[in-house]
Amino acid sequence: MQTQKGITSVILVVVIVVLVVAAGFFAYQYFVSKTSNQPQVQNEQQNQNQQQQTVNANVNALKDSYSFNAVEVQNPDEKYPNESIEIYKNQQLVKTIDIKNTYVKPSLFVLSPDQKYFAFRVAIYGGTCVYVASPMVVDLSDFSIVNLDNSDIKRKISSALGIDISKVIKFSATQEINDIKWISNNEIETTMQFGDNTGCPIIYANKPANSLSEINVDVDFTIVK
Repeated sequence: MQTQKGITSVILVVVIVVLVVAAGFFAYQYFVSKTSNQPQVQNEQQNQNQQQQTVNANVNALKDSYSFNAVEVQNPDEKYPNESIEIYKNQQLVKTIDIKNTYVKPSLFVLSPDQKYFAFRVAIYGGTCVYVASPMVVDLSDFSIVNLDNSDIKRKISSALGIDISKVIKFSATQEINDIKWISNNEIETTMQFGDNTGCPIIYANKPANSLSEINVDVDFTIVK
């Protein structure tokens, strides 16, 4: 009888040990599975955040998207065509402005870094060797033409020629713009060409510039408020 009780006790102990081991095994599997899934969940969350940031960045970029289109209309009663600029924001036409002091289509449109202004090239001409291109800037808050300080032109020409042109009796040259870029929110730099080597040389002091039929310089223009 005692032998039977002893056997029963041994069996009971074995069963309890088996149950404890099994419970521990399944608990371990659950813990490992849960821990291994955490990096994947974190990676998925990070990817979702990055995608959302990209979407937001694209929306912000489109919010301030500007474009410009030059329009030329020939009036039969006038010698030169009427020039205007269409201003688009987010692909919607917001304003058309007339440009009075140009005989050619405005070009080289460049938006300022803070998107408050845009610059462009205009030009007038009146015959052989009479051609003057210059930059112009428009304020996008009220679509007005702003004034520019162009005093840097004389400094750059004087330096290139080695003379002070402000003291010269006569100075003449065709003037072209080959490039416009913003160097701050209120200052542009233009690559300008004075004179050319096709029959319109630089003239100063009533004679052609010695060995200088053409000069190219970078000229700065600052917005005057």
